[in-house]
Amino acid sequence: GLNSPLAETIAKKVARPIDIIASFVIPLINFFKVIINTLFYFSGKKRIKEKKEITEEDLITLIDVGKDEGVIEEEEKKMIRNIFEFGDTMVKEVMVPRVDVDCIPSDTKLDMILNLIKK
Repeated sequence: GLNSPLAETIAKKVARPIDIIASFVIPLINFFKVIINTLFYFSGKKRIKEKKEITEEDLITLIDVGKDEGVIEEEEKKMIRNIFEFGDTMVKEVMVPRVDVDCIPSDTKLDMILNLIKK
């Protein structure tokens, strides 16, 4: 689950690269906003409304840039992208009907479990 040490490890590895990427990208975005808004001002049009949320595409772009810059490894990139794909997965695509599930009692010995798996 989300409480697992692996999730925390992944979060720690991913957070820093995203922060580094954002520190480069945000000033560029602000610079271009000033230029665009200045052009709109002189053309008589209204300013562009700021978008407050970060879209999935924005994050994927940041991840791709992080991979290209060597800040994020290929495996980490795949894990992060899989999060987005998992969010698009319908429950019925991953559900297993209860009648098709084989259960093993929690007190079963390891050798018995291995025998059951081999069958």
